[in-house]
Parts: sequence; C-alpha cells; structure tokens
Amino acid sequence: GNHAIKYGGEYKFDNFSNISTGGVAGIFGFSTEQTSMPALQGVALSGGGVGFNYASFLLGYANTASVSNPQDPQYRRPTWGFFIQDTWRLTRKLTLDYGMRYDYQPASTELHDRTSMFAPTLPNPAAGNLLGATLYAGEGPGRCKCQLSKTYPYAFGPRLGIAYQIAPKWVMRAGFAVSYAQVANFAYIGGGNSIGMGFNSIVFSNPAFAEPGVVLRNGLSYNAAELTAASYDPGIRPSFGQINSPPALVDPNAGRPPRMASWNVGLQRELGSNMVAEVAYVGNRGVWFRADGLNDYNGLTESRLKGFGLDINTAADRSLLTSVSYTHLTLPTNREV
Repeated sequence: GNHAIKYGGEYKFDNFSNISTGGVAGIFGFSTEQTSMPALQGVALSGGGVGFNYASFLLGYANTASVSNPQDPQYRRPTWGFFIQDTWRLTRKLTLDYGMRYDYQPASTELHDRTSMFAPTLPNPAAGNLLGATLYAGEGPGRCKCQLSKTYPYAFGPRLGIAYQIAPKWVMRAGFAVSYAQVANFAYIGGGNSIGMGFNSIVFSNPAFAEPGVVLRNGLSYNAAELTAASYDPGIRPSFGQINSPPALVDPNAGRPPRMASWNVGLQRELGSNMVAEVAYVGNRGVWFRADGLNDYNGLTESRLKGFGLDINTAADRSLLTSVSYTHLTLPTNREV
C-alpha cells in the first residue's frame, strides 16, 4: 500500500595474522670490540678506530646474539550491522521516512588473548612502583580479567525524514540522522604487544669490553622453556640495567566508533518543468573521532614536576628544564642540582 519497507544486514570478519620466524635460527651481531685493543676501551686513536667487525666474525666472536621462538599472534575483529527503514506516504502531500540502524564493532582481539599493553596508570614493581607497567589481557592469574579495549554496545542510529508539499510548486524537506563510522583498522602490532605472553627472545650480550657475547663454535646455550614461558609480569619492562621499550599502549576506547549527528531543513521551488531552486540549512556534530598523538604519555605533568620542587612558572626552573647539559645550578630557593 502506502508503505515501502526496506531491511537488511551486514557482516564482516577481519583477520590479521603476523607469523614471524626471523629469530628462530639466532641473530648475531659483530662489533669492532673483539678485535680492538682492550686497553683503549673503544677510544679511537689519532689515526682512526681500532678493530674490524668482519675480523671479529672470522674469529667467531659475536658481540651480541639473540634467539626467539616462532611468533604467530592472530588478531580478529568481527562486525555486524542491521537496519530497517519505512517510507510512509501518509497523504498525497506528506511523506515520512523513518528507520533505525544498529552497528556492533568490537575492537580487535587476539585469538587466545595473547596481548599485553603499556598501562600508564598501573604501578610498575620494576621501577619503584612508579606509574607505567605492563597489563595483560584475558582471564587467569596475572591477567586483568578484561579485554584491553571496550566495545561500545549502544551504536543505534535513528533516521527521520519528512517531505511536505506546502503549495503546488513549493516543497519543504527536513531530516535528522545519527550515523557511526568505522572503528580503527588493524595496525601493525605483531608480537611486540605479546610481550610476557610466551613469544620471547633470549638475548646474549658481551660481559665486558672486548669479550664476546657468544663464541660461534659453542653455539647458543639456553633453556628452551624460557622461550615459551608466559610471565604475566607487570614489571617486565624495563629489563634490569636497560632502558627498553614496553608494549604499545592500546586505546581503551578502540571499540567506540566515531558518531555523527546530521540535520537539515530545506525549501524547494519549482521554477519550470526542468528547473528547481532550493535553499537549505545543513548542520552536523561529531564526537569520538580519533586524534592519535594528542596525549604525550612520556611528558611530565606540572603536578609531577612540583613533586620535585620545580615550578614551570618560575624562570629559573624553566631554564633548568630546557637546558641541554649543566654541571651545577643554584636556584633562587637555594636548591642545588
């Protein structure tokens, strides 16, 4: 009759596999140290540097080495969408369009929850309980009993439109809609965000200057079980005596799609059999769009600096904080650095 009903759905399944066996056979690094003069401790002579890394290789003296187990994180992301719409011709002059769409877009997850992330608000036992530790997804001991990103379950998008002939050659149109964009696509995350979950590397380094980290004829000696052990240690980074990177930070709102509300009101006038003039107002408002990089998680806050007695509103403190190097400064409040 005077109704035209449409309905349908959409399903997508995104799959990202990152299988890597690059470090299974071992990775060896050769330096000039093993064929230099130990007494120089790496200091170059006036004629140039001493030592030759290819000579170190011929001797079988590797400065560093590492071995890894195969890495195969498997990321998945299913998405669903459903809609229903009715065009209802109430009278010869009035037509109403109304409908609803629902989108469900979970954030990507690893098939076996083998994902860890940097958590800026979690105390790190390896750094004196300063904030900034490693968080592990999934259920069980050592894990957060959660997914790293929350899925937004309320992505309902209503649609409403109206067309009304107010005079023989005049038509008024108006509409309102809420729509949702796609959540973030897969980024190249790989095994770097599975640290502590059983994708491990064992590193061999030189114990002292000019000493080899590994002698090739002896091979790599290690406990194979360490390569697949899952530690779930929140203080896995930084490693002892090193400044190494933690896993990447995963956006906790990665499962919340950007939302856009749009509306319009327009007036049409028939000027001739093939010509129409129209004037309209169109507005929209959006929220939750991605803006990566606006948060500097490595930046010191003003309150953090005040904990060390530094005030960015003081000229001397600003000078200190922006200095490249210094040996001794006496600040106006008799603080010495």
